[in-house]
Amino acid sequence: MRTSALFILVGITAMLVAFMPASVSAQQATPQVAQDVPKDAVPAVATTPPAPPPKTFDPKMLIREWEGQWKSSLANTSDKAYVTIKEISGDDVVAITHAAGRQRYHNRDLDSKGKLTFDKDGVPTIHLDAGRGLTYTLRLVSPNKLEGKAQADGFIADLELNAKK
Repeated sequence: MRTSALFILVGITAMLVAFMPASVSAQQATPQVAQDVPKDAVPAVATTPPAPPPKTFDPKMLIREWEGQWKSSLANTSDKAYVTIKEISGDDVVAITHAAGRQRYHNRDLDSKGKLTFDKDGVPTIHLDAGRGLTYTLRLVSPNKLEGKAQADGFIADLELNAKK
């Protein structure tokens, strides 16, 4: 009974506001709600259902060897690339990166450290600092494939790496 009285009061208020002269202030037009409305009354407002829980993901599946290639459209070059994820502890990542090529950071194993992050959809991304100004950003696009970018000395290369079998 009290709930239906509340809905009627809200409906009447909406009609009064719609037909109220512009000279009436908002404070004058605001109705007072009866004090005897129960505290546990459910408001007549639609709510959005909660978002589904994030997809479960075991970061340990990234601990493996990855191989593929890097491509730089700016320098019109490409070569082999390797990343070995050695350890993931919380969001800390330890890896070894190796890229073939002609730059000072190429053709050597580089100890790399970084972070594991997740986007709003729960997709993991690895951010690595290989030193010597070389950084990697790798996003898991399938259980056996990483894609991303390597950046150094103002150059950016696209990376495509597959899990080594």
